[in-house]
Amino acid sequence: MGYKHDPDEIVAGGVALVLDEGLSRLSFGRLAKRMGISDRSIVYYFPTKPALVEAVVGRLGQRLFALLDDAFGAEPLTPDEMARRAWPALSSPEADGVFALWFQLVGLASAGIEPYDELARVSLGAWIAWLAPRLAVDDDEDPAAAAASLVATIDGLLLV
Repeated sequence: MGYKHDPDEIVAGGVALVLDEGLSRLSFGRLAKRMGISDRSIVYYFPTKPALVEAVVGRLGQRLFALLDDAFGAEPLTPDEMARRAWPALSSPEADGVFALWFQLVGLASAGIEPYDELARVSLGAWIAWLAPRLAVDDDEDPAAAAASLVATIDGLLLV
Protein backbone atom coordinates (compact mmCIF):
# COMPACT_ATOMS: atom_id res chain seq x y z
CA MET A 1 0.00 0.00 0.00
CA GLY A 2 1.53 3.31 -1.09
CA TYR A 3 0.93 6.71 0.41
CA LYS A 4 -0.32 9.48 -1.84
CA HIS A 5 1.16 12.25 0.29
CA ASP A 6 4.75 13.14 0.91
CA PRO A 7 6.52 14.88 3.79
CA ASP A 8 6.97 18.14 1.86
CA GLU A 9 3.26 18.36 1.19
CA ILE A 10 2.47 17.70 4.84
CA VAL A 11 4.98 20.31 6.02
CA ALA A 12 3.52 22.82 3.55
CA GLY A 13 0.08 22.10 5.01
CA GLY A 14 1.50 22.56 8.50
CA VAL A 15 3.05 25.89 7.52
CA ALA A 16 -0.28 27.10 6.14
CA LEU A 17 -2.08 25.99 9.29
CA VAL A 18 0.44 27.66 11.59
CA LEU A 19 0.36 30.91 9.63
CA ASP A 20 -3.45 30.94 9.74
CA GLU A 21 -4.12 29.64 13.26
CA GLY A 22 -0.89 29.84 15.26
CA LEU A 23 1.80 27.44 16.36
CA SER A 24 -0.02 26.14 19.41
CA ARG A 25 -2.92 25.01 17.17
CA LEU A 26 -0.74 22.59 15.18
CA SER A 27 -1.86 19.03 15.84
CA PHE A 28 -2.09 15.82 13.84
CA GLY A 29 -5.88 15.92 13.88
CA ARG A 30 -6.23 19.58 12.92
CA LEU A 31 -3.66 19.27 10.12
CA ALA A 32 -5.22 16.06 8.80
CA LYS A 33 -8.67 17.65 8.74
CA ARG A 34 -7.33 20.73 6.96
CA MET A 35 -5.57 18.58 4.35
CA GLY A 36 -8.45 16.13 3.98
CA ILE A 37 -6.32 13.12 4.91
CA SER A 38 -6.05 10.65 7.75
CA ASP A 39 -3.98 11.66 10.75
CA ARG A 40 -2.24 8.29 10.32
CA SER A 41 -0.85 9.59 7.03
CA ILE A 42 0.83 12.40 8.93
CA VAL A 43 2.10 10.11 11.69
CA TYR A 44 3.64 7.86 9.04
CA TYR A 45 6.09 10.66 8.16
CA PHE A 46 6.18 12.54 11.48
CA PRO A 47 5.80 10.00 14.29
CA THR A 48 5.72 12.63 17.05
CA LYS A 49 4.31 16.11 17.43
CA PRO A 50 7.79 17.51 18.15
CA ALA A 51 8.99 16.09 14.81
CA LEU A 52 6.11 17.77 12.99
CA VAL A 53 6.57 21.09 14.81
CA GLU A 54 10.32 21.01 14.10
CA ALA A 55 9.73 20.41 10.38
CA VAL A 56 7.21 23.27 10.16
CA VAL A 57 9.39 25.71 12.08
CA GLY A 58 12.39 24.66 9.98
CA ARG A 59 10.51 25.39 6.76
CA LEU A 60 9.57 28.83 8.00
CA GLY A 61 13.20 29.41 9.00
CA GLN A 62 14.22 28.60 5.43
CA ARG A 63 11.84 31.31 4.23
CA LEU A 64 13.51 33.76 6.59
CA PHE A 65 16.99 32.83 5.38
CA ALA A 66 15.90 33.24 1.74
CA LEU A 67 14.56 36.74 2.45
CA LEU A 68 17.78 37.69 4.19
CA ASP A 69 20.03 36.16 1.52
CA ASP A 70 18.47 38.52 -1.00
CA ALA A 71 18.91 41.51 1.32
CA PHE A 72 22.51 40.79 2.33
CA GLY A 73 24.16 39.79 -0.92
CA ALA A 74 27.33 37.71 -1.11
CA GLU A 75 29.91 39.82 0.76
CA PRO A 76 30.25 39.87 4.56
CA LEU A 77 28.70 42.96 6.15
CA THR A 78 29.12 44.80 9.42
CA PRO A 79 26.38 44.14 11.96
CA ASP A 80 25.07 47.71 11.50
CA GLU A 81 24.92 47.32 7.72
CA MET A 82 23.22 43.95 8.11
CA ALA A 83 20.56 45.43 10.37
CA ARG A 84 20.05 48.30 7.92
CA ARG A 85 19.62 45.90 4.99
CA ALA A 86 17.55 43.40 6.94
CA TRP A 87 14.95 45.89 8.12
CA PRO A 88 13.07 46.39 4.81
CA ALA A 89 12.95 42.63 4.19
CA LEU A 90 11.97 41.70 7.73
CA SER A 91 9.32 44.37 8.10
CA SER A 92 7.61 43.27 4.88
CA PRO A 93 4.31 41.37 4.69
CA GLU A 94 6.27 38.32 3.46
CA ALA A 95 8.12 38.15 6.77
CA ASP A 96 5.17 38.96 9.04
CA GLY A 97 4.04 35.36 9.35
CA VAL A 98 7.53 34.07 10.01
CA PHE A 99 8.09 36.53 12.84
CA ALA A 100 4.64 36.01 14.27
CA LEU A 101 5.58 32.34 14.47
CA TRP A 102 9.00 33.18 15.98
CA PHE A 103 7.42 35.27 18.73
CA GLN A 104 4.85 32.54 19.40
CA LEU A 105 7.68 30.02 19.65
CA VAL A 106 9.58 32.23 22.10
CA GLY A 107 6.45 32.79 24.18
CA LEU A 108 5.66 29.08 24.39
CA ALA A 109 9.31 28.36 25.19
CA SER A 110 9.31 31.00 27.93
CA ALA A 111 6.40 29.15 29.50
CA GLY A 112 8.55 25.98 29.49
CA ILE A 113 6.22 24.10 27.17
CA GLU A 114 7.73 21.18 25.25
CA PRO A 115 8.67 20.85 22.45
CA TYR A 116 8.82 24.62 22.07
CA ASP A 117 11.49 25.35 24.68
CA GLU A 118 14.10 23.11 23.04
CA LEU A 119 13.03 24.10 19.55
CA ALA A 120 13.43 27.81 20.36
CA ARG A 121 17.00 27.17 21.53
CA VAL A 122 17.77 25.15 18.40
CA SER A 123 16.17 27.77 16.13
CA LEU A 124 18.08 30.60 17.77
CA GLY A 125 21.31 28.62 17.46
CA ALA A 126 20.61 27.97 13.78
CA TRP A 127 19.94 31.66 13.15
CA ILE A 128 23.18 32.67 14.89
CA ALA A 129 25.17 29.98 13.05
CA TRP A 130 23.70 31.18 9.73
CA LEU A 131 24.49 34.85 10.43
CA ALA A 132 27.99 34.54 11.95
CA PRO A 133 29.93 33.73 8.75
CA ARG A 134 28.10 36.54 6.93
CA LEU A 135 29.34 39.17 9.37
CA ALA A 136 32.39 41.33 8.86
CA VAL A 137 33.81 41.70 12.37
CA ASP A 138 37.20 42.66 13.80
CA ASP A 139 39.71 39.84 14.29
CA ASP A 140 39.37 40.03 18.07
CA GLU A 141 35.55 39.90 17.90
CA ASP A 142 33.57 36.66 18.23
CA PRO A 143 31.33 36.32 15.14
CA ALA A 144 28.78 34.23 17.07
CA ALA A 145 28.51 36.89 19.78
CA ALA A 146 28.10 39.60 17.12
CA ALA A 147 25.43 37.47 15.42
CA ALA A 148 23.58 36.97 18.72
CA SER A 149 23.65 40.72 19.31
CA LEU A 150 22.30 41.33 15.80
CA VAL A 151 19.46 38.85 16.37
CA ALA A 152 18.57 40.65 19.61
CA THR A 153 18.62 44.00 17.81
CA ILE A 154 16.40 42.75 14.99
CA ASP A 155 13.99 41.06 17.42
CA GLY A 156 13.76 44.28 19.41
CA LEU A 157 13.05 46.33 16.29
CA LEU A 158 10.34 43.92 15.21
CA LEU A 159 8.68 44.04 18.62
CA VAL A 160 8.45 47.81 18.38
